Amino acid sequence: MMFVLLYIITGFIMAKHKWFPETGQIETTNKYPLSVIIDSTRYNEVGKEIKSVYRLSGRQEGPWQGTDGWMGYIFHRPGVAFEAIIHPAHDTITIIKKKQISLRRISSRLHVLRGFEGGWKYVIWAIFYDLAALALIVFSLTGIFIWYRNRKPLRLGWFIIVPVIILSIVLYVYLM
Repeated sequence: MMFVLLYIITGFIMAKHKWFPETGQIETTNKYPLSVIIDSTRYNEVGKEIKSVYRLSGRQEGPWQGTDGWMGYIFHRPGVAFEAIIHPAHDTITIIKKKQISLRRISSRLHVLRGFEGGWKYVIWAIFYDLAALALIVFSLTGIFIWYRNRKPLRLGWFIIVPVIILSIVLYVYLM
């Protein structure tokens, strides 16, 4: 239930983004000599090496290749994104750090948060997120069990709880 509520709240913020003002984006750009060997047979591992060598954090997306020969990766986490652009001669890399601190951007990142890759902080966040979701499910089920055992006239309660359970199941199936 809590997952559905979080999903609805973050989805609402994304849908009504005009109601939530966007703060400025802080961007810094640095150019470095490329110290990673580009191997066209293992682009995903190259991205991991770039992340490690240049101390970038977040989940990796890419690689992407431009028409003029550049190649790029994006590493992102809620509030911060890094763009790593490898120049066509494969001798330099430009790292662009974008701090995107606003309720809309952070809720957007939380809305699509999934998986366990992106560094140790990301893994800890994902584990706590999953444990919280599991705890809320257990808490809900034990609450229903206690309510069922303690109250004998249950008709009004069933009219309230059954539609909520059905809505949750339908939303879960639809969103998966």
